Amino acid sequence: MSVSLFLASMAMMALGFSAAFGGQADNANWIRKNSSGDAEKAAQSLVGGYGFACFSFICAFFIFLGAAFYISPVISGSAAEKKMLSKPDELEGSGAQSYSAPPEERIGGSAHGSAHGSAHGSAHGSAHGSFKNQV
Repeated sequence: MSVSLFLASMAMMALGFSAAFGGQADNANWIRKNSSGDAEKAAQSLVGGYGFACFSFICAFFIFLGAAFYISPVISGSAAEKKMLSKPDELEGSGAQSYSAPPEERIGGSAHGSAHGSAHGSAHGSAHGSFKNQV
């Protein structure tokens, strides 16, 4: 979802640049019409450059906008993705419910026991024992 929003913001930025460079091209065209000699040739070069930049940013706008719609789960997502956006819920069978239980109940180990058999390293021992039980 965030990638889609980023691409949409890039599209809006490209549209803004397109409008800015289109305005610069129009201004250079006005200067070209009201000048003569070398100034007219220079203004004609500016019209061409700013016009091409305007065209390039319009193309970038459509590419970014199309990519934003293509990636968006709201527009082109599956029914499950659209449902998760409006009403998020836990997936069945994913084991996510076990994360609300204390760690020793999730893993099946004991918080007071030790894998090495010594009482002085109970936290250290239970951590090793719990990982051994998972694998």
